[in-house]
Amino acid sequence: PHTPPSDTDMATKLDRSDASGVLVTCTDCPYWFAFAWTDADAHDSACAHEERVHPGRNEASTKRAHFRAYAARHAV
Repeated sequence: PHTPPSDTDMATKLDRSDASGVLVTCTDCPYWFAFAWTDADAHDSACAHEERVHPGRNEASTKRAHFRAYAARHAV
């Protein structure tokens, strides 16, 4: 399946692996990470981290909105 564009230009990054899921990291918080089985859950984790630790930033929420729009256009 086709994957949406990379999230490398935001504070939180999603590292996808078809075999194991999605690792979520934050470039501003090297000690923080999350794991999710799906891209949707990974985006939710990134947004939750951004809301708690980086209030006022919107990179993760913008990426989640783009992901949701992409997923809606490419739904199986």
